[in-house]
Amino acid sequence: MSSSSCRFGNQCTDKNCMSIHPQRQTRGVNPKPDTYIEKYKSPECTFTHTKPKRIDDTNDNDDEGSDDSEQSSRSFLSVRQDEPISRIPCSNGLNCERIGCPFDHCSSTVRMLSRPQDKSVHRVTECRHGSECTRKDCYFNHPSSSVRAVSRTRDGSTTRTTECRRGSACTRERPRNEPVSALKPTTLASALKLPIARPNVTEKVIRAERKQNTHIRPMTTDSWSLRLGTDVDDLLRNHDELIKNCQEKSEDLEQNPLLDEMKAQRDEFCREANKIQAELNSGRNFEQTNARLTREMRRLQAHLPIYARRTSILNEIKKNQVVVLKADTGSGKSTQLIQYIHDSGLAKNGEALIPILEKYEIINILGYIVCTQPRKLACRTLAARVAEEYGCQIGEEVGYQVGNNRKLLTSTMMRFVTDTLFLNEHIRDPLLQQYSIVIVDEAHERKVDTDLVFGIMKQCLRRRKDLKLIVMSATLDMSLLNTYFSPQFTVSLIEVSGRTFPIEDEYLDDDPESYVLTAVAKAFEIHQSNQPGDILVFLTGPEEIDQAINELKPKLMKEFNPARVLPLHGKLTDDNSAKVFEKCPDERKIIFSTNVAETSVTIDGVKHVIDSGMVKEKMWDEKRKMQILKIGYVTKSSVKQRRGRAGRTSSGKCYHLYTLETYESLEECPCAEVLCTQPSMAVLKLKRLGIENVETFEWLESPSKLSIQEAIQSLKWLQALDERTGELTNVGRRIADMAVNPMLATMLLKAEQLGCLNHALILGGMLTVTQNLWWRGIDDKSRQLATEARAKFIHKLSDHLTLVNVYLKWNAVDDVEQLEWCNENYLNAKAM
Repeated sequence: MSSSSCRFGNQCTDKNCMSIHPQRQTRGVNPKPDTYIEKYKSPECTFTHTKPKRIDDTNDNDDEGSDDSEQSSRSFLSVRQDEPISRIPCSNGLNCERIGCPFDHCSSTVRMLSRPQDKSVHRVTECRHGSECTRKDCYFNHPSSSVRAVSRTRDGSTTRTTECRRGSACTRERPRNEPVSALKPTTLASALKLPIARPNVTEKVIRAERKQNTHIRPMTTDSWSLRLGTDVDDLLRNHDELIKNCQEKSEDLEQNPLLDEMKAQRDEFCREANKIQAELNSGRNFEQTNARLTREMRRLQAHLPIYARRTSILNEIKKNQVVVLKADTGSGKSTQLIQYIHDSGLAKNGEALIPILEKYEIINILGYIVCTQPRKLACRTLAARVAEEYGCQIGEEVGYQVGNNRKLLTSTMMRFVTDTLFLNEHIRDPLLQQYSIVIVDEAHERKVDTDLVFGIMKQCLRRRKDLKLIVMSATLDMSLLNTYFSPQFTVSLIEVSGRTFPIEDEYLDDDPESYVLTAVAKAFEIHQSNQPGDILVFLTGPEEIDQAINELKPKLMKEFNPARVLPLHGKLTDDNSAKVFEKCPDERKIIFSTNVAETSVTIDGVKHVIDSGMVKEKMWDEKRKMQILKIGYVTKSSVKQRRGRAGRTSSGKCYHLYTLETYESLEECPCAEVLCTQPSMAVLKLKRLGIENVETFEWLESPSKLSIQEAIQSLKWLQALDERTGELTNVGRRIADMAVNPMLATMLLKAEQLGCLNHALILGGMLTVTQNLWWRGIDDKSRQLATEARAKFIHKLSDHLTLVNVYLKWNAVDDVEQLEWCNENYLNAKAM
């Protein structure tokens, strides 16, 4: 290199110029910085190359006498890769293996440390795939487990060669190198001889949701000891304070049911906590044990009366085949007992198949616990409540099926179904082999399907000694059920007292003319008084509920206090029903409901109950020879259930829209539906269940033989039963599936053949109207006007065609004008 300065200076463009330039020799003719560092400068490059900053440069006073060769040899290995020299992304991304690559590796924080002789590269950051990484040559860090190398065999099967990520907690009984394709052979169903259903769309959705909600890190033993030592001690300390306060307020410590109940709850919790600690020490699954402890702590905090009796109830279920549980309102029987049974393991069935099922990672499909309910709404709400308390999603451990609405998996052990659907399952499986425990809830309502469930369960109990039946209600006749089951089965009778807060009762001086308008006025009066708490009003049907809501909303619009008015009945969708149970801290809820809210439904925050004293029930009309819906007074047991809604969570008040004398005249318990109607539909359902001789069927309370014989003759005349053999015909099967009065169902089937189904549906609806369709008037003039108005609708051929004519003209009027049109034509708008 020449020692003289270049005459062109910094403007020199000769790339082979050997003269000295004012700037550093590393500076080319182009002042733009190069993306490479000084070490990677080529002789032809004209860009400016900078010196890299070293990691060990902790201050600006570096040793000036350091060797240039030493600095050059370590210049790149000391580069901070979290601050890349070039912002241009590397084409190899995170897979780059070039030593000292200055490009940006996808904005990662990867830092090159060394390059061993085997040319492998080690990075100190975690692999983005974690323990699920299957790359054979992955050089990232895998913190939770070693790299899971995967290789392929000649036959295409996958073999895993690394340690199981579950470690010692793994319960799968197969060699570690066993091919994955051999885990679930197609001959499993034939080997078990059990029908395993394919997952439907609902199951796939539920499993997808469950997969998203299972990112829970297992607790360690140390954290468990901390929780058992800290959280449990705090909970017991609070419970002991409640016991101490109860002792201070009690005058007679020897006869204090509440004090004894709270002590029993404490003992129950300590007993279960010790079991959980023992399972923890034995190496049980941490997540499952954690969930159990959480449930137990919530149960102690809830202080439900049935929790104090859990051990004794479970012992009675073990010893006896039939258990009759009478538990008052607020005891927690509907939501808690099914959880107790599942946690205790009493529902386990088919022990011989358990090792096979566990080997192939299949949950035991036997031993389901089913709880029947008379109403669809109760099934949905109870399943949602139990799933929330159990700590799972609906369709996992807890599910329900109501008609075509099904949220169940093959692994769903706790199931809520209606009585009707349970009977349909008996048709497919007469022995109910998939169930180990059947719970019949709200048995006091005595619907036809409920009585049929009792009869078929009695037959199944004879043939299956491992099957158990539990009958629950708050107001049932225990002696009647004891007499029905005790001669052939071991029966246990259990009573559990409920706990409700103080409830004040208020009766009217005179029975009102319109209980709907009176209920609306009372609800508005309570809302104006600014008394805290939600309001629950009991009416008979959706029509009255809509009428009450339309009457109340205009009045509330003039008030400054907000209120949310909601309906509640069996015809609502799941989303509309769920609005009733939502918490509204900023506004009051006024709920108009049918008798579905009497049982199995708890609405938090209700402090005021308005009882109309009326209910719509199925009755037999002797003149029409058909079953109708009739509005009448409720029974005393129903009044007790409605009244208890006001005292579930706090003290409340019940407003009875009738006199005290009217209450005293009510019946004690409702009559069985099969005794109030002609048993035509019951006979059809018995035939559908495969019971040929319906006269010998074991009813809880049997209808008279005369009514059964009349029902059989009527069904033969309708061609629902064969004239000679008495067997069910195709027409009879369709009528049984329609669940409609046999005479109306036959009319609809015939109308379908003749092409006049729409008019037949109108006639069927008009025939079921119980109220008088025509207003007669109060004086001679009004009666004359009513007769003239009626003449406009009369059809000369038939009264049935007259009813159809009335409906068609009423339906042609706008909805807003229908009430006025009925008044002008002297028609009962409520009946329409």
